[in-house]
Amino acid sequence: MLIQLMGVAPLLVCKNVTFPRKPLQIYWLVCRGVTGSFSVICAYFAVQHIGVGDALAIFFSNPVFTVFFAWMFLREKLSPIDLLLAVFTVSGVVLIVQPSFIFGGNNTHEKHSRIKGAAVALVGAVFAALVYICLKKLKTGIHLLIPIFYYALCGIIISSVSLSILQAFIVPQCRKDRIILFLIGAFAVVGQLFFTKAVQLEKAAYIAIIRSLDVVFSFIFEYFAFGRIPNLKVVAGTMLILSSAVCVAVKKMLAKSNKSQ
Repeated sequence: MLIQLMGVAPLLVCKNVTFPRKPLQIYWLVCRGVTGSFSVICAYFAVQHIGVGDALAIFFSNPVFTVFFAWMFLREKLSPIDLLLAVFTVSGVVLIVQPSFIFGGNNTHEKHSRIKGAAVALVGAVFAALVYICLKKLKTGIHLLIPIFYYALCGIIISSVSLSILQAFIVPQCRKDRIILFLIGAFAVVGQLFFTKAVQLEKAAYIAIIRSLDVVFSFIFEYFAFGRIPNLKVVAGTMLILSSAVCVAVKKMLAKSNKSQ
């Protein structure tokens, strides 16, 4: 988060970006920062307990949650198809986690670890869905760097408070670890910039479909980095979740095209 803030702050100064002063805009910016920060924290925690690909697959169930939150907070319609896609998403999560009370298994500790990681990944998906609601509430007229700045600032505050309470702050002694942490922050800045710009240039439905490729890339990178190959149940669960996410995006796209006609 600190690296992201250091990357965004100079851009704000160079572009002479004006910060919003309206209380309601600041409120939704802070909400976007808080929900985004908790979403990332959950994602990192989940990766430590289940694979990168598994965690991202569950994490990308957030479009389904977005539909329900849009119904609750934005008064958008909820159709039977949305409920069916939610069932598909839950089924996909079950296939990825493979709980012992359904699939059996002797390694109880590993199963508990996977369930804990999957549960946190689901919570992260919920927070990610809330991010979209906050951005929707912000509407237009705010520079793309402003939400990223608030996201990084809130992340620093939340991470600092959490580490202080847990007394878990450790300065990496290994040079390799410091380089990896720096690259995580640098890639996060670039990713946030491209994602925010994409939202401004293209329809959200198209972006959601393309972003689902993150899961595919994560499985590929995980294979080359750690030699981990997902089993058929994980692949089936991932396909269910991604299919649900893509269906949500296509459904929104078709609904907008029907309104424009």
